[in-house]
Amino acid sequence: MEKNKKAKAIFLGDSKVGKSAIFSRITQNTFNEYNIATIGSICVPKIYINETKKLQITINFWDTAGQERYRAITKTQVYGSNIVIFCCEDENSFESIKEIWYKECEKLIDLSKCLKFILKTKCDIKCENENLLKEIKKYANKIDAIFFETSAKNNINIDALYESICFNVEKLNLDDDEAQIRINNINNKSKYNSSNCWC
Repeated sequence: MEKNKKAKAIFLGDSKVGKSAIFSRITQNTFNEYNIATIGSICVPKIYINETKKLQITINFWDTAGQERYRAITKTQVYGSNIVIFCCEDENSFESIKEIWYKECEKLIDLSKCLKFILKTKCDIKCENENLLKEIKKYANKIDAIFFETSAKNNINIDALYESICFNVEKLNLDDDEAQIRINNINNKSKYNSSNCWC
């Protein structure tokens, strides 16, 4: 390939909203109904190739802890992210996206230059709040994010999500050499600090 670029995708959201399940589906096409809570962070790379453009992009997917006691570790992983995937399951976790996760990201990276997604997870379970989906979609439009309803358990919209990430990642400014250096440095540090990093 003539062009080899890197991108960093991070999953953010409260604990138990299904981030790890979506992460596992995208990176390994596996599902474990009894996933334990993520401690720290986990990184798995996937390579996207566009033969027509002779372009190869390594997308490093990061799963993060949602518990408050690990939030400082999660924040360090936000740096250098090009793709931010916010996950929510119900009203409370959706409020956390608006009041905690999005605002924290704004302090750490330029979200206007990032590809953003909002996922309503566990769509195989009936949502009791009929207005919740409307509110999430409305908020997604407000922050210029792409919205998906997903189910890792039933493998609903996982392929569509990954395809959307790959399609849109080419639109990002991955030619910024300084940004590439930051991503490489962060990944190298994370290799040293995390026994769960495969990047």
